[in-house]
Amino acid sequence: MIPNLTGCHSYHAFFAVDVLDAIGSHQELNLLPNDTLPMTLHFQMRREDVLAFNREYHAASPTYQRMRTRVRLMLPLVLLCFSLYALATDGFNWVTTIFYLGVSVLWYFLYPALFDRRVQRYTEKFIDEGSFGRSLGPCELTLSESGLHSKSNMGESTFPWSSVDRVLLTDSYLFIFLTGPMGYPIPLADVGQDAAKATYDYALSHRLKTA
Repeated sequence: MIPNLTGCHSYHAFFAVDVLDAIGSHQELNLLPNDTLPMTLHFQMRREDVLAFNREYHAASPTYQRMRTRVRLMLPLVLLCFSLYALATDGFNWVTTIFYLGVSVLWYFLYPALFDRRVQRYTEKFIDEGSFGRSLGPCELTLSESGLHSKSNMGESTFPWSSVDRVLLTDSYLFIFLTGPMGYPIPLADVGQDAAKATYDYALSHRLKTA
């Protein structure tokens, strides 16, 4: 399972993900006729899986998006103040106006990508430091009527369906997002497309029952 990874870099508060439950290497899914019975997946948690989960979490995080928008607008607003001050004191000047306008436009359109790359580098650095590597590895995730239960070399965790915030199926992953920046990135390469789709439908239907 992936929980919270928080850090600071200058005036930014970066949200990333930390792995408390690891995840394993072998495909197994119990697809039973009665969907009230448990379904079990075995898959692997890797460094790239943590980064993929981190990107998807940030893409849908209102807090992260608001933070990025504030910083995106900060420099243009500061330059606007400088421009108005220069206009009031020295009168209109084409060179100054074009300079402030050009820098503001470049910052506005280029900064979001720079911001995302900085957060990504921060997350990569965090993952590569210390004992984080012990969190990577095999995991068993069981979905049942009562919720989710995972086993890994970091121990066991249990979450009710009310803790599941959303479920997302992409071309490469099945993401199960819990409350906050926590969840399970399940590689389709480990469990297969059919198993991932069945798990997605199962998790979504049980999540909707508790919504």
